[in-house]
Amino acid sequence: MSWLTRAKSRPTRWQIMTSSSTALNVGEIVMVGTTYVEIYVTDDPDHAKVTPFSMSGPVTKFRFVGVGAGVGVGVLPVDLSASAVDMPSGGKIYCGALTPEGKQVQLSDLSGACTMEVFSADALAGAGYTGIYFGNSGGPPIFSRAIGITKGLQIGIPGAGAMQYVGRIWRTN
Repeated sequence: MSWLTRAKSRPTRWQIMTSSSTALNVGEIVMVGTTYVEIYVTDDPDHAKVTPFSMSGPVTKFRFVGVGAGVGVGVLPVDLSASAVDMPSGGKIYCGALTPEGKQVQLSDLSGACTMEVFSADALAGAGYTGIYFGNSGGPPIFSRAIGITKGLQIGIPGAGAMQYVGRIWRTN
């Protein structure tokens, strides 16, 4: 059983209701860059599709800042992309291999070292998929406390890429 299949067989109660992000990457084919991401998490399904501007109840905001490398192609040797909280996005959080069987992921497990893998394509408007490896400082995804999988819309300079960012994530409320 692959690490992803194993993780998806252990869903948590946590959902990613929405997110916002900004990424700046430079290079042709091989790219380096930085990203800033805000993630809104809830364990209440009734709040999972509420916009952050009208949020009430059990919503927790996390911030991630990271640097990374990857591959990409585009019309310019620079890639700038962004998404806003009111753009459609969302996902689920699953137990990682470092969360023992029978245990649940807690909010405190989502802070600290974090790795994100982002796969995106833009033609001014575009889409992205992100794997978030909580408790992971750049090693294989199997060494994570929790794994978030999200998809969402974004805008950016036309192009496509795959980036891995390593950084820290922390709770802001």
